[in-house]
Amino acid sequence: MKPAADEKNPSESPRKSSGGKKNPVAPAAADFEELKDRLLRVTAEFENFRRRTTEEATQKARQIKARLLEPFLPFVENLARAVSCAPAGDWEKGICQLANGFESTLANTGLKKISVTAGDNFDPTRHEAVASTGDSSEKIIEELAPGWELDGEVLQPARVKVG
Repeated sequence: MKPAADEKNPSESPRKSSGGKKNPVAPAAADFEELKDRLLRVTAEFENFRRRTTEEATQKARQIKARLLEPFLPFVENLARAVSCAPAGDWEKGICQLANGFESTLANTGLKKISVTAGDNFDPTRHEAVASTGDSSEKIIEELAPGWELDGEVLQPARVKVG
């Protein structure tokens, strides 16, 4: 019996000679290259996603820390005023210890005072001019209230008098 034209003869090899016929490995190689390309893209997308979510989480934590610490700034400033007005003796010593302890605790969170001295150049990113002598120079004459930065970012600019 002769096999039908549609049926394949099992004795024939599935590989064909390269005499002008298609290579059966070519489609598999193309599929492999496509899958490899997709894998590289998905891997890159995942790395970008991981980096982006880590940055977002870090930024969110910084915002939360700033919101938690900001209400304490007036308290720290009032403690500094109390130190300067306290009568000499045990009261002054106690208030100084309280103020120093509180400031060191805040410093451990990454909060620190912005350093301002008379004669420094005015920097609008770190200072807020609340008074002026009318002079056109941009030198700081006096610090009126301290400024604060948290992890290198200005939380509250130093309020200064310029002249």
